[in-house]
Amino acid sequence: MAAALMLAACDGDKAPAQQASKSLEAAREDIEKARASIQATEEQSKTLQDKIQAQRAELKDLVERRLALLRQQLAEDEARIRTLPAPRETELRPRFGELQKQLEDVAAKLNAYREAPPGKAGEALAALEQSLAAFAERRRELEAQLKAS
Repeated sequence: MAAALMLAACDGDKAPAQQASKSLEAAREDIEKARASIQATEEQSKTLQDKIQAQRAELKDLVERRLALLRQQLAEDEARIRTLPAPRETELRPRFGELQKQLEDVAAKLNAYREAPPGKAGEALAALEQSLAAFAERRRELEAQLKAS
């Protein structure tokens, strides 16, 4: 009978040990799943960062191309102004100077928009749109005056 009690006591000791072993194994599996999840998230983060960098580079190229086009238009306008008779050229020079300043403002606003943090991008875009509208209006005015010449 004492042997039976000893055997029962040993079996009772195995149950908590087995349970602890199973819990430990489950914890190890959970840790592995968490590691895999973290690694997958880090890989996704890197992929997103790469996409963001590519889009920023594309935006920078687009900004530079747009500014180059606007500067080319200004150079063409200036060449047309130079061909006008002296009194007319003198009259249009101040308008052309305003247009040049407006283009520099557009360039500054484009760069500010490109560099703006996500929370300020909306404000920067609104300022850029306003500056572009002012540039377009001044250019239309100059164009109309050039056609009248």
